Amino acid sequence: NQAGIPSDNTLAINNDNLALVAMNSSMYAHNLAGDSIHFNESVVFLRPFVGGGAFSFYYDPKLFYDPVEDRFIMALLKDFDPENSEVIICFSSTNDPADPWYIYHLPGNPLDNNRWTDFPCIAVTADKLYFTANLIIPDVSWQVGFDGSIIWEMDKKAGFNGESDIQATLYSDIRYDGKFIRNLHPIQGADGIAEEMFFLSNRNFDVINDTLFIARMINDDVTVTPVILDTPYGVPPNARQLDTDINNPESCLQTNDARVLGGILFEDEIQFVANTNDPQTGFSAIYHGHVFLSFR
Repeated sequence: NQAGIPSDNTLAINNDNLALVAMNSSMYAHNLAGDSIHFNESVVFLRPFVGGGAFSFYYDPKLFYDPVEDRFIMALLKDFDPENSEVIICFSSTNDPADPWYIYHLPGNPLDNNRWTDFPCIAVTADKLYFTANLIIPDVSWQVGFDGSIIWEMDKKAGFNGESDIQATLYSDIRYDGKFIRNLHPIQGADGIAEEMFFLSNRNFDVINDTLFIARMINDDVTVTPVILDTPYGVPPNARQLDTDINNPESCLQTNDARVLGGILFEDEIQFVANTNDPQTGFSAIYHGHVFLSFR
């Protein structure tokens, strides 16, 4: 499997109809107008792309196309242990992903407390790139090893210009009522560029819950506001497919949990999507939520 398991597909398309696709360990570009492969080699592997070592793992890519700067951004992770974990941020030097990229490395154990970085997400404002992730305790599963979510804030224009310092600032210890909020997901602007940055979280392992947490970046500080949803959500069961053996749980498609997986901000409304369960059928389902930001 060239992509890896899970494949962690991500996609971005620029204004010249170049589609950039990345999977767990590789990247591919396609010219949609000419229906042709864009890279000289059809697939570019992430390890040599970032100049990585032969015995390290490079995975979980996330792609974004900035329509104002007309450039691509890719974030990915390196390794899954505290000694070697890294966050790698890549900025395209032009609107052509076949041209050189500027590549930056951030620590995957940023608090120097024996943790590694998992579950990356990205979003941008006019001048900043935001990267969110979870810190994981080593040698246990990600489900029980969670030890806080983090936010990296970077100077987007410095990255696109290939400057030596992208002025990365770390925000950590993000809590509500004394407890970490988990799986912070940055919210994109409806046209790609967010006017200000919000992050969504929920109680992703609860069987049923109606609370959504909205984190907001204000004056170099992260504030958290709980919102009660009209429709509750809950952790989904594994998904049944056409060939699923209902007597064998291992044959189902793993859905992980009920975390927020995407969202956009349009005017004063956030629309978001997540996994959930359907209480009417007991099956896994998609949650499409709307939140009006009355406190904005």
